[in-house]
Amino acid sequence: MQEFEGQDSSYDAEPEVNAFSDTIEPDAAQNYSTGGKHKSLKAASQDNDGSASTVKAVGTGTSICFHITSIICCLISIFIWPFEIIPAVLCFLVVSEVAGKASGACLVFSIIDMVITVIVFVIYLLVFIAIVLFTLGLGIIFFFLLIPYIIVILACFVAITGDTVALFNK
Repeated sequence: MQEFEGQDSSYDAEPEVNAFSDTIEPDAAQNYSTGGKHKSLKAASQDNDGSASTVKAVGTGTSICFHITSIICCLISIFIWPFEIIPAVLCFLVVSEVAGKASGACLVFSIIDMVITVIVFVIYLLVFIAIVLFTLGLGIIFFFLLIPYIIVILACFVAITGDTVALFNK
C-alpha cells in the first residue's frame, strides 16, 4: 500500500466481504480501523456483555412445514381417520418451533390449520355422537379418536397466540 503525504498510516482499506456469504477475510478484519481505533467485526457483532448475539426467527421453516403437513393430513383424515396422528406426533417433536408467536406466512398457515382442524373435529364429533346414540352408549370408545385433533388445535392456538399459559388459566 502506498502512503501519500498527509495520509494517516493507521488507516487501512475496509475489509473485503464475500458477496455469497457473511464471512469477512480475517486479515482484512484485523486491519479495519475507524478513527484510529482498531475494531474487529467479530467484536462488533457481540453484545455489551461480550456474548455473541443470536436472533431466532419465529415462524420459519419447521413451523410452516408442520402446519402444511397438518393441513394435508387433516384433509386426508376426512376419508381415512389415522392420518391426523401424524401432526399430533409431529407437534411433540417440533414443540419449540411451534410454541413461539407466529408471524407472517406462519401465522396464515396456523390460522388455516386451526380452522380446518376444528371443522373436521366438529364433523367427527357429530358422527361419533350419532354412533354413541345408535349403539346405546357402546360407541363412546370412539371419542378417544378425537384426541389427535385436540392436540393439533391446542398447538395451533399456541402458535397463533404465543401464550402457553393461557391454556391453563381458569
